[in-house]
Amino acid sequence: MSVAERLARQKGTTLVLGRAERRKGMWWDELADELLARGVDFELLGADPSRPVCGPPGAVALAHRVDARWVVRAIEALCTLDAARFRLPLILAAARVHRVTTAPLVLVDAPGITRGMAGAELVTAFIDQLDVEAVVLLDVRPPELPAYSVNVIDAEARPDQEAKPHRFAARSAQWKEHLEDAVEVALPLLPMVGAPPPLEAEEAWEGRQVAALDTSGRTLSLGECRGIDGGSLRIVAPPFPVHGTKALLVRDARRDAGGALRTAKRLPSRQTQPVPDLNGISFDVSPRPPVASLATAKVLLVNGVFGDPLLHVRMRHQKRSLLFDLGDTSRLPARIVHQVTDVFLSHAHFDHIGGFLWFLRSCIGSPRLRRVFGPPGTAEHLAGMIAGIRWDRVGERGPVFEVSEFFSDRLERHRLRAGEPAQERLDDRAIGNGVILEEPELEVRAAKLDHGIPVLSFALVERRVLHIRKDRLEALGLAPGSWLGELKRSVLDGRLHATIALPNGERREAGELANDLVLSRPGGKLVYATDLDDAEANRKVLTELSRRASFFYCEASFLEKDAHLARATQHLTGRAAGEIAKAADVERLVPFHFSKRYEKELDDIYAEIAAAFPGRIVTVA
Repeated sequence: MSVAERLARQKGTTLVLGRAERRKGMWWDELADELLARGVDFELLGADPSRPVCGPPGAVALAHRVDARWVVRAIEALCTLDAARFRLPLILAAARVHRVTTAPLVLVDAPGITRGMAGAELVTAFIDQLDVEAVVLLDVRPPELPAYSVNVIDAEARPDQEAKPHRFAARSAQWKEHLEDAVEVALPLLPMVGAPPPLEAEEAWEGRQVAALDTSGRTLSLGECRGIDGGSLRIVAPPFPVHGTKALLVRDARRDAGGALRTAKRLPSRQTQPVPDLNGISFDVSPRPPVASLATAKVLLVNGVFGDPLLHVRMRHQKRSLLFDLGDTSRLPARIVHQVTDVFLSHAHFDHIGGFLWFLRSCIGSPRLRRVFGPPGTAEHLAGMIAGIRWDRVGERGPVFEVSEFFSDRLERHRLRAGEPAQERLDDRAIGNGVILEEPELEVRAAKLDHGIPVLSFALVERRVLHIRKDRLEALGLAPGSWLGELKRSVLDGRLHATIALPNGERREAGELANDLVLSRPGGKLVYATDLDDAEANRKVLTELSRRASFFYCEASFLEKDAHLARATQHLTGRAAGEIAKAADVERLVPFHFSKRYEKELDDIYAEIAAAFPGRIVTVA
């Protein structure tokens, strides 16, 4: 009796196990066509992301047979070809797809992994999670089967049914076919799940599979990343619902330079180690904090949208961090605190400065001078907290701060050191246009707002972003390396006559190399504003500061239904935040500092903001 004859009598779910080369040739096509000839109503659940019978590689697919071809009606993206490594995501995806099956017979094409720990886990998990009633075996017999009450159907593939060995070519052709009707879209850096490479490793993103997920985690589309452009991913995919996409799934499936779809090589450990302060999953923060990205920095609201304000700006390719406000700082690792060079305080209310004591503790033993910028009175507030601690054993290890208080035309500067009895008054520094920090790569501007007390808002501006022309680098036969960072720093600092040592042993001037290799363009702008009265004067100042910002971090503490509370406490509503963002023509609005009273009304907050601001809103995961 043939396999098709036995399956024609079978109902429920049947698992097909065997080496891939035994199943991916003509075997499945002949089996499917014989079942149809017998009038069997069935569906195929393709659960082999590496060598799929149906659907695109890197996904689990559900299909039925029409006119000698497979027609897919549902997919769950995995973005990986490695079923052994990502066994749990594979099983969960297969279970989700299995729930939407409607045919009386469901055939499951499992990965060709039947030995070892991975094989044992996959076989038992498929049987358990998909309620498997029968198993078709092609030249294999997993030792786990006797433990299950399943009907076993032995089968074999004829030699002429076996798959050809060129699996890379076949898989890559399937992927190319999937992208035939694709369009290119630019997608903001939404929350990511899976195993995405670091954003700064731009070369690791080109060709990588990326899936769009909705709020429930359902796959909306599966496509390919063509590169990172500022704060966006350029993705080529079949119809890609940009506005419905709430998260991105990224793992390790990637087309190489030759067009073959393969598992991406792992990056060196120094790149693959997550930065704890920027890995939202590692924090006990719910919902997960939104992450933003500029050309030169990665940005995280450390305590999420409901917690005490603390914005961490991690500079790329530098061991340097900037902080905006000092809410709860306990989630910042000490090694990150040691790399903080500048802190920008909006004002001295507890939820914005209360984390200074933990920050101060983490600074002990780190000799770096840290600059702090804030409104008038900041030095006195910090000096008071420092004075409340006994420093008799700190010696020379006491943290040192240069505190600059913002006045419209100058910064009044003070020096504070733990263990010294009094603050030292430094010379004032004249400023113009609110620029409180000015460096070759970036500048920070401040603007005064009213919250019953003076409050500062800040704009971080990338003055100049340098890109290396990869085509010219290859044409010159030069390998990338740390020398490119030295070249960029020399150009940014204006040291065009500096000598750069090249990988081939030559030495050339920075200016000459820059003409060949470097492209320069204006950078992005990030604005941070919190705790302000919804007054016309505040709106005018903040709108001007935020004009055409790449990312506008703006408080939205209350819903409009509670506008009386917003007025009483001098905070913004979601509607007001959206209106200011619209007036400033910002690219992306990141609302935060929500009142905890709305923890179960998060969708209402975003809906109110969206009604006032038609642009992109960066939401929580």
